[in-house]
Amino acid sequence: MAGLGKTTLVKTLYNHELVQYIFDFRSWTCVSQVYQKKDLLLSILSSFIDDLTYEFYEMSDHQLGEKLYRKLKGCRYLVVLDDIWDCRVWNDLKMYFPDDKTGSRVLFTSRDIDLSLHVQSARPAHVLRLRNEDESWAIFEKKVFRMGICPNGLGKYGRMINEKCKGLPLAIVIAAGLVKNNLSITWWEKISTSLHSFMVSDPRQYIDSLDLSYNHLPPHLRPCFLFLGAFPEDYEVPVTKLIWLWIAQGLVHETGSRMLEDVAEECLMDLIKRSLLMTSRIKSDNQVKTCRIHDLLRDFCLRKAEEENFLSNNYKYEYISV
Repeated sequence: MAGLGKTTLVKTLYNHELVQYIFDFRSWTCVSQVYQKKDLLLSILSSFIDDLTYEFYEMSDHQLGEKLYRKLKGCRYLVVLDDIWDCRVWNDLKMYFPDDKTGSRVLFTSRDIDLSLHVQSARPAHVLRLRNEDESWAIFEKKVFRMGICPNGLGKYGRMINEKCKGLPLAIVIAAGLVKNNLSITWWEKISTSLHSFMVSDPRQYIDSLDLSYNHLPPHLRPCFLFLGAFPEDYEVPVTKLIWLWIAQGLVHETGSRMLEDVAEECLMDLIKRSLLMTSRIKSDNQVKTCRIHDLLRDFCLRKAEEENFLSNNYKYEYISV
């Protein structure tokens, strides 16, 4: 099931100080339903090599695979393949990961719980479940409040909102994004009564709840959010490129004496704070380097963009160099 927190869990492990210390090399790659073997190899290599030169992009799949094998040979490495839909991905790549008994690991995330059987993994799959009431409330409090504690006056309505999320972490995060910037009792009461229950049996059934989140976006943020649907599924969007595209398409406008780049960066951070956009990679100065949108939110962007006739051919990702 989507939205259970698979990627969040693995990312927490991936970024842990002990993990960073143990492994010589770490790589994180998003796979998605439609993938190109060459793109995956380049993505993994880019984690180990600071600047891939032009010659890498001219290499064949086999040449890239050999480069990867030599780079990892004799080292202890951790490679994460996020959001695998088919075991063919592993069959395409496994020959390029040397097994030198050094404690190296390749981790998968997938919505298919049987995938670990198909790829003959060394460990059984860790299957995530829906969160119980206390766990859900802990996620909600952490996302909304800086200190992670809900004031008494908001607790009643906060728990009503939380209950409608039915233990699905993505639903909880989206609901938290709706209320975190307005801590008035009136607003929370309004959201608690207007938020439809999240139907976790079929993610498409909680489009109405995502719609509510979208409708409460400030008008200037809506086109910036919808534009994210123009990128391929699971694509890591370079922030600099996204800001340039927003500006080029006229989706951000100057405010007073502020530069367009500053306005666009503020829009980016606002979408992240509302949990509608995820940070993928951070620069050394703690600025966001790349970002991505959850599959379900991307699907919503495409549906909403079609309704509003927003994504013309000029916006579709085939016309955006990725």
